[in-house]
Amino acid sequence: MDILIASTFRALPEATPLDMPTQSLRESPPRAPRPASAPRGMGWRRLLVQILSATVLMCAFLWWLAGDTARWIEMGGWQRAQWMSLLVAGGGAIYFGTLWLLGMRPADLRMRSVAGAGGTSDGTGPRSS
Repeated sequence: MDILIASTFRALPEATPLDMPTQSLRESPPRAPRPASAPRGMGWRRLLVQILSATVLMCAFLWWLAGDTARWIEMGGWQRAQWMSLLVAGGGAIYFGTLWLLGMRPADLRMRSVAGAGGTSDGTGPRSS
């Protein structure tokens, strides 16, 4: 378990993109994960519901299909690889299929500037000072 935690924390700095912007949040315009036609404030709640629903369904599918540990230990190498491929492909299909059915489209994942986000001093936009 310790090696798992150590390798995870070691990989975190390497997972960040090298060309990550160096601007602070105050210097860049706010972003919103919502379609332009959606009412203000609905984007985050909808995104959270979509992701949580897809995650729950995918986990239920994987838990149901994976079975118990004894069955995996008894399997041969090729059979285990086939089952693993089925679990990965099925889990991905369930996850992305659920997102699609709940209305998420690839265009919804593009980040856009929020309309009217000028240089305000009330914390809703970049500061002009």
